[in-house]
Amino acid sequence: MEKTINFIGIGTPKSGTTWLAKCLSEHPEIYLPEKKEIHFFNKYYYCEKFEFEENYKKGIEWYLSNFNSEKPIKGEFSPSYFADPLAYKRIKKHFPNIKLIVIFRNPIERLYSSYFYSLPSSFILRKHFKELKNLEHITFEDYLKVAKWDIEIGFYYKHLQKWLSLFDKEQIFICFYDDIISNPKKLLKDIYEFLEVNNINYIPKSLKRKENAGILPDVSSKWYKLFNKFEIVLLENISKFPYVYSLARKLKLGRVYQKIYVNLAYRRSKKPKIRKETKEYLIRLYKDDILSLSEFTGRDLSHWLKI
Repeated sequence: MEKTINFIGIGTPKSGTTWLAKCLSEHPEIYLPEKKEIHFFNKYYYCEKFEFEENYKKGIEWYLSNFNSEKPIKGEFSPSYFADPLAYKRIKKHFPNIKLIVIFRNPIERLYSSYFYSLPSSFILRKHFKELKNLEHITFEDYLKVAKWDIEIGFYYKHLQKWLSLFDKEQIFICFYDDIISNPKKLLKDIYEFLEVNNINYIPKSLKRKENAGILPDVSSKWYKLFNKFEIVLLENISKFPYVYSLARKLKLGRVYQKIYVNLAYRRSKKPKIRKETKEYLIRLYKDDILSLSEFTGRDLSHWLKI
């Protein structure tokens, strides 16, 4: 029997893909790799401005080796695929009949959530933009000045057209973050039917579990100030030791650093509201795309346009 997979979750970041992947992985007929995001087909990593080609160069056999299971339905979730310039072409080349799943969240809320997710890795921002290196705390408005790649993800209808240019509409299951909040059981049942599993009434333990909840920096903390100074010094000297930085990335030391940073200098807290003028700007930015997506899907998205 030829090795293959049945579905790929293509996005979008910070829209509930971790929750959905966890729920699907608990179904007795569905297999997802332990590592949720394989990042095989994408050229770029969605939250950094560097290429991410290493995995694709390993070849399709390496990719399929991540799916060694007897379960009949196999797939993965890598939200970086959705807005990537090459992922949709590469997936079509290797899996022309694949089923695709995409989750859309209010693009402004998604962007705001992504900002909070990026805060513990503020070095990523400082690395690329010198004007941020002396900021004690990066605000959402500061983030918008530099995170052009993250803003771009929110033009859902525009990116969706790329996928529809190569895949039939019936191959793409479009759902909304709002459905995860309002009726997750029905959403899962619809996805089970889309994936053609036998037991469409299965209820996973993670149904009501929250994933990747937001956290805020404790700017008064001595640890936060210490880490902040460390990142500034690191930024000023990293170019002198490119091989050290490359090795650190390969060893995934950044994740270790981020975990320590978050545990010491961050706290769980309710997110403050987006400034009115900032939200008005983002609504103007995304309005036409939202209206096009609403018309295409037949879904009322007017609440995405409210201040």
